[in-house]
Order: sequence, then structure tokens, then C-alpha cells
Amino acid sequence: MKNVKRIIVIVFALAAIVVIIHFIYEPRNHPVINPPASQDQNRPSREDLEHSILAAAQKSVQEHRLVALPEECLLYSLEKDSSAVYTVDVYENHNDPKCAGDPLTTPRLFSIEVSKDLVAVGTDIDSTDGQFKPFR
Repeated sequence: MKNVKRIIVIVFALAAIVVIIHFIYEPRNHPVINPPASQDQNRPSREDLEHSILAAAQKSVQEHRLVALPEECLLYSLEKDSSAVYTVDVYENHNDPKCAGDPLTTPRLFSIEVSKDLVAVGTDIDSTDGQFKPFR
């Protein structure tokens, strides 16, 4: 009976050691489960993609002269990601000293659609029905 108790204690001690080792060497650093970022260099990170989308929207606002406000008075927000386009909302920024308006508000001005190849394709500016119109 004493031998059975000793075996049970040893089994529980070994199980505890296995659990501790598992938590020390989690699979988060395992090269097969989570490959290093260097193996996936051709694909941009989500952050880089979002930056590129917002940059395309900002460029279209400037090129098409969609607003008379200075760039410091505009905010861009990536709102939707559909299968065909990204939607970026453009807001007034009243928190910069150069910008007039109540700093507690950020009115939405319009939205811009950006294609998957990062080209701004349309806007709903001056739209009464919410439909996007292509840039000319």
C-alpha cells in the first residue's frame, strides 16, 4: 500500500513538472506554429496596409480638392473593409489651433472608397442618397 501511495505522489509530481515546463516553453516561440516575421516579408502588415489606404484617401482629397480646409483640419478613419473596396470617412478636426470649430466635435464631411489596389475610386461628397460617385 505504501508503494502505491509513493507511485501516485511521483506521478502527480511528474505531471506538475510537465505543466510547469509547458508554461515556461509555450508554443508562441515555436518556429513551425508561429513562423518568424522574416518568412512572411512579401505580405504587408495590417498596420502598413491601413496606412496605405489612409494615404490613398488623403492623396485623393488633395488631388481632387474636395475641401477647402487645411490638411491639419482633417481626420481620416478607416471604417469598412468589404470584398471590393475600403471605405475611409473624412472628418473635421477642431483640435488643432489652426482649425476653427468646437474642439469637442468632429463632424463627418464625407467618405472615400479606396480600391484593393490602393487607388481612391469614389466619394459620397454632395450625395443626397448616400451613393458613391466615381472620381473624374
